[in-house]
Amino acid sequence: MSQQAEFESILLCFLNSDNQIRLEAEKKYDHLKESQPEQLVILLLQTARASAQQNARSIASVLLRGVLIRSEDCLWPACSPQTQQTLKRELLIGIEAEPVNYVRARFADVLAVLIVNIYQDGTWPEVFPFLLTLSQSPSPERREIALSIYSQLAAFMGETFKAYYGVLSQVLAKALKDPQSLKVRVKALNTIMNAIQFCSTKEERSHFTPLVKDMFALIEACLAPPGNEDLLLNTIQLFIDMVDIAPTFLNPILRDLLAWSMKIATDTELEDATRQAGAEFLIAVAESKPGIIKKTPDALKHIVSILLTMMLEIDDDLEEWNKDEEEVKDTTSNVVVAEEYLDRLSLALGGDAIMPIIFDNIPKLLNNTSDWRHRRAGLMSISQIGEGCIDLMKPNLPNIVALILPRVRDSDPRVRWTAANALGQMATDFGPKFQKQFYKQVLPELVFLLDDVDHPRVQAHSAAALVNFFERFESRLILPYLDGLMSKFFSLIQTPKKILREHVLTGIAGVASSSGQHFIKYYDTIVPLLKSILRETRGKETRILRGKAMECFSIIAKAVTKARCLNDAKEVMELMHLIAKEGMTDDDPQREYMLQAWARLSECLKRDFTPFLPFVVPPILEAASVEPMVRTTDINEDEDEEGWEFLDIADQRIAIHTASLEEKAGAINMLHTFALDLKEDFFPWVDATAKLVAPLLKFFYHDGVRSASAQILPFLLTSAVQFVKLNPTDINRKMVVDLFDFILNSLIDGIREEHDPELTILMLESVHESIANFGENSMSDAQVAKTIDLINYVIDYITKRKLKRAQFVQQLDIDEDDQIKISLEEKKEDLTENEIAEVVGALIRFNKDKFLAIYPQFNNRVRTLVQPTSRPSNRALGLCIFDDVVEFCGNPEVIKAMFQDYLPFVLQYINDSFPAVRQACAYGLGVCAQHGGAIFAPFVNESLKKLVDLINHPKSRTEPYGASTDNAISAVAKFMKFQSVNVAELLPLWVTWLPCSDDPIECIVVHNHLCDFIEGQPDLVFGTNLERLPLVLGIFSDIISNEADEKVNLRIHNLLKAMNTSKPSEVQKAFNSLSQEQQGVLNDFMNQPTQ
Repeated sequence: MSQQAEFESILLCFLNSDNQIRLEAEKKYDHLKESQPEQLVILLLQTARASAQQNARSIASVLLRGVLIRSEDCLWPACSPQTQQTLKRELLIGIEAEPVNYVRARFADVLAVLIVNIYQDGTWPEVFPFLLTLSQSPSPERREIALSIYSQLAAFMGETFKAYYGVLSQVLAKALKDPQSLKVRVKALNTIMNAIQFCSTKEERSHFTPLVKDMFALIEACLAPPGNEDLLLNTIQLFIDMVDIAPTFLNPILRDLLAWSMKIATDTELEDATRQAGAEFLIAVAESKPGIIKKTPDALKHIVSILLTMMLEIDDDLEEWNKDEEEVKDTTSNVVVAEEYLDRLSLALGGDAIMPIIFDNIPKLLNNTSDWRHRRAGLMSISQIGEGCIDLMKPNLPNIVALILPRVRDSDPRVRWTAANALGQMATDFGPKFQKQFYKQVLPELVFLLDDVDHPRVQAHSAAALVNFFERFESRLILPYLDGLMSKFFSLIQTPKKILREHVLTGIAGVASSSGQHFIKYYDTIVPLLKSILRETRGKETRILRGKAMECFSIIAKAVTKARCLNDAKEVMELMHLIAKEGMTDDDPQREYMLQAWARLSECLKRDFTPFLPFVVPPILEAASVEPMVRTTDINEDEDEEGWEFLDIADQRIAIHTASLEEKAGAINMLHTFALDLKEDFFPWVDATAKLVAPLLKFFYHDGVRSASAQILPFLLTSAVQFVKLNPTDINRKMVVDLFDFILNSLIDGIREEHDPELTILMLESVHESIANFGENSMSDAQVAKTIDLINYVIDYITKRKLKRAQFVQQLDIDEDDQIKISLEEKKEDLTENEIAEVVGALIRFNKDKFLAIYPQFNNRVRTLVQPTSRPSNRALGLCIFDDVVEFCGNPEVIKAMFQDYLPFVLQYINDSFPAVRQACAYGLGVCAQHGGAIFAPFVNESLKKLVDLINHPKSRTEPYGASTDNAISAVAKFMKFQSVNVAELLPLWVTWLPCSDDPIECIVVHNHLCDFIEGQPDLVFGTNLERLPLVLGIFSDIISNEADEKVNLRIHNLLKAMNTSKPSEVQKAFNSLSQEQQGVLNDFMNQPTQ
């Protein structure tokens, strides 16, 4: 057998269904690739060009493309000039000579990647004339191939391909009107979509703007004759992509496209996928260009009508629906897709636009007594729009709840199920206000559904809705219902109905989480049942039940605390260990439940969890180490494969197995929990974890993996630092130094390669947390300098982004919708600059001397940032750096110099319209009062007046100024503590400004100030005749209701207890003047055990 024939047989084995044969073929192929790369290219080319078997030609073309893509594994450089020239020549000949269309398409893919690879070398001048000739071929199949290649070049060559736009636009103008082939026209549209994303100026777009009307004509052409629905679907999807990439480009035809999309979405003769694509285009426009939808007469009414109609296209058989198993949601059905689109529509347009239209339809749907589908659709509509319409729905909750509650007792169980779903969703969207306002009406109705014994799915979903309800339900409000609920749950847990038992366990967990230590009275009844489930149930059909039992116990353990559950927790951990040892498949749902249970028990047990780490950590490390499953597939491959996400690039579809990557991210989060909770006890796994996660900062397949990797690093450092404090050897100290250097370098490298602002923010946060966790004066001069370089890099990067965006705005027509998107980008950049300030603060606080040594070089940058001509976010950043230097430097000479350079700007900007600038000024004046001493005395009166004016401004408590007002209130407290001011006059006024609620960190500071003043100057706080005592009690109630800091809560508890002891009648009188809600909060608070 010749080498060529032998090679061809190897390739055909790639298609064999026998795994062993396939693996052997792959080994032979890989060996040839490694040992004779040029020969491999020649053999692939010969097979692709000359094999008598089209399957061999096809797979050879696919593999040849793979070895010619520009990458580290590219074999083009391994080829001699002669082979390279042969390859280029044969590719051009082969495009013309290949008789089979789909093989020719594969061959064209090879040509496209090679052009992308070597075009800039200038060694293939004949290729573009060849493509131009091919695009004018009399054969529509060859014209289609030419357009396919152009499409890939537009996608992959990007900026380089712009020089060819003039010729390309002429080719596309003809192709869009191709008289013989709709496929050619669709390929032309694809090429435009790929090219337009790189057009950053009007001049560049002008090549394609004249083609817009012909693009629109393609939809009509695809609809006209039968048999072209696949092309119609492809065309709509391309327009959807274009709306996302360059919506303004479609402005001339956008309203026409809306009209046609509505027609497609309502055409029941079309396939569901096509109709859904028509509807998705409408939603895509609403998300990218909401103004167009709002301004087009009746457009929104039609879109809502389309979605509501699709939501009626359900035909559940009641007997099938009521089976004792969880429904597998058909994510491709019109009903599910329409519900998702309604959610997206409400998020895109908001309540002002959506609510009047939706609630014009909902009563009609709910009052349709003849068809349960209508009542179901009405309830689902309420569920779906809640998040997007939250502000407008809040004041209308009584009316909305009144629409839902009657349907709880609907004659059709599917409607009852949907009513429970709606109430659960509203508890999530509008809690805790919803729970406080409606618990007396809602809880009895959900409990009523637990008795729907003929319909276990209704019972189960009611239990699920109760879980949602309890998530943000105050423990004092649940207490009267506890006995009744738990009695009901205990009876239902005995049922043989699996789906019901699973949801009841979740319900019990929800009750435990909400009621906290009040759940102890039920502990001895439920925990033996949970252990019995884990010990005795086996089999695939009960895996979720066992998982729910793990979840339920771990949540109960957190609720009742370690003192009550320790022995049982150890037993449950052993039971989970046994289940794990029995073996679990990759898709076993117990895996996720077990991981989450371990995390909760780690948080509950703290150091008592340490003995379990040797069997818990290795499988989690293994899950965190899983390699990404990525494959390149044909563009026509089905996208509905569960657990995979698909990205279309030109004519290739990149498939990423997101399910495994989500598990990978989850595993890293578990390790994070262990490092956080167990600190030095996690040390044995710090090195392996750090080496695993640091490279994942550049894991661009999955944002969640990068996020989890960034967030765990500071806590690994903490674990090591704590361990070394207990084991202070030279080797251990060096290990911590090396670990910090490794973490810092990894984060810096990650930030320099990261282009997602949200991930950049997380990584910067990890930088400043790592600096803090490393300890005082621990960084080297080089590390401080490297961090300053990073700060400068990020500032410069953001500045360049903003400059580029400003140029883009000048070059293109920007409308209101585009401006909204730009504002969102700017907010992310503002948050990034906030994190830069945190990094600088950490450097000053923990490495003061080294920072001050290098600061003179950095000061010019800071002075530039605070100038009036700088952007507001830059001014805020500069002011934050000023604040940190004054707060942490501890050097009077430095502070004096900083006052001279920056205090005039602080006083000038204190009423700035940009919230972050105002907040930095307010905080800064407090810092100056605390740390400036006599140096600040000349500025006290002017500063104090500006702060009081800021606080008393009518809009000081409105968005977005609440946080700056909290900082101003805090600053005034520091003036009273550290500067010479009239406290007797100022403190009574200061108390009237409380409580604070917008800046979580500063709220804790302010409320601690309040406790200090009560302890030190009670007469000034309460008044000589205790006239302000009711005010202070009300403030305490509000602080407690807003989930205050535990230490603040303890101080308030002790103050109330002391006040009640020393002045019981006065306190009771003041207490009686409070609202019932405030009284309830204080009563519940004082009855809780203190730590």
